[in-house]
Amino acid sequence: MTQCSHNFCKSCIKKCLDLKNRCPCCNSYLTETQLSPNKQFDRLITLIQTEKDKSTKQYFEKLLHSPSPLPHQLPQDTLSPIESLFRSHMKHLISSYEEYYQSLKTKYDQRRELVKAKYTSQLLEYQRQKPFLLPSATPNTLSPTDKEEKLAR
Repeated sequence: MTQCSHNFCKSCIKKCLDLKNRCPCCNSYLTETQLSPNKQFDRLITLIQTEKDKSTKQYFEKLLHSPSPLPHQLPQDTLSPIESLFRSHMKHLISSYEEYYQSLKTKYDQRRELVKAKYTSQLLEYQRQKPFLLPSATPNTLSPTDKEEKLAR
């Protein structure tokens, strides 16, 4: 949650703050240190993402396991030879792509967690070595009035 009481998911607001230090809704000055976590909102986002993944999976499972119409039930003039071939291979292809996607997603999630853990440990090590450097002292986090005062000097 921002100081101006706007709610965003964590990744979205961080992307916005990387581009400019402004709230996307009201354009007020904002830094990452001014954000406060909204656990209830984060849980809601996680729940929505989980339900979305679940419904996508159910859709493809339904598509894979639904009985396809038998050739004698379809009008003969509606299916071309290419359409018949496509129908016979479609289920196999969809299941193959789904398995491949799931394996890529799993690998991505594992690598992302590994990178996140490495980054956190390196950041902690760096802060132990250089405790006098604070993240709030970086030029990107100065308020507009601080920037003007610095330029005036």
